Amino acid sequence: MGKIRTRNQYQAEFVKCIQKFGGKYQTWEIFADFISMFACAISNGIDRVHFKPREEMYMQIIRKYTKEEQAIFPEMMGHVINGMEENRDCDFLGELYMALDLGSHWKGQFFTPAEVSMRMAAVENKYPKNQLIRVLDPGAGNGILSFAVIDKLLRSGYKRLDITLIETDKEILPVLEYTITKIRQICESYHAECTIHYIDQNFVLWESSCLYDIVICNPPYMKVRKDSIEATAMKAYVYGQPNLYGLFMAKAVELLRDNGQYVFITPRSWTSGKYFTKVRSFLQKELNIKEIDLFSSRDEVFQGEKVLQETMILYGEKGQIQNEKI
Repeated sequence: MGKIRTRNQYQAEFVKCIQKFGGKYQTWEIFADFISMFACAISNGIDRVHFKPREEMYMQIIRKYTKEEQAIFPEMMGHVINGMEENRDCDFLGELYMALDLGSHWKGQFFTPAEVSMRMAAVENKYPKNQLIRVLDPGAGNGILSFAVIDKLLRSGYKRLDITLIETDKEILPVLEYTITKIRQICESYHAECTIHYIDQNFVLWESSCLYDIVICNPPYMKVRKDSIEATAMKAYVYGQPNLYGLFMAKAVELLRDNGQYVFITPRSWTSGKYFTKVRSFLQKELNIKEIDLFSSRDEVFQGEKVLQETMILYGEKGQIQNEKI
């Protein structure tokens, strides 16, 4: 393991704990096992209904390690808890995931940094305070975007929330489950009602039973074949070589209610690329683009990762009345 860039002493100590295993296991394996056990421990402190299967999962994981190795995991948990208590807005585990360069194992998934998540969560407080606010995160990943927008809504006085998180990568699920637990905890601290739906389905093919007030997303950046199931399902938006992130953008607009808020972080290629012609036309027709944040440096957002295009955040509102200037 080479030199790892960390934000604070607790992350540095967490990395030292991984190094104590002496290369016996892959870094991603230790990290995944830790996340799974940490999520089980946190969840069992709140949800007693599913206590037994979680406890069995915990014991199944921990048994593969020696007693000396087992003792390292409580140390790691302590560093995570202390780090999160010191800085609530720090995405402690997500930042470690990126710093440890685990994206190459987890299918090139890029976690949205906490600072960017908070920028994206700057949704408008335009709803009546007693309204049920429905939020959709169709590329949930580790759940940091969902947490950020829920935190913003709670701070703004909203008490009735319904959030749907969609993620198909089973290997990242323990991280997402941990974030869902933290969302439940923060909602309880605000005495707010919060219903959380986890969907393990392909978003492009998924059929929703409702429309949403807010859609926030860091979609997958991946080209797909023109005859793929995703491209076939969304053929109205396909022109040449389709990319999943463009299909996500179009599908999200379809699921947004009139005047609903739309926040996406994507490469800039959709704004002028030939293959995004139909997606771009649809967005221009159905979305009132209110603001765009441009990141001029390619690694300014996902530091240390191989993101080959400049990135942007798009803020919009569903409606056919377009601003003359953005």
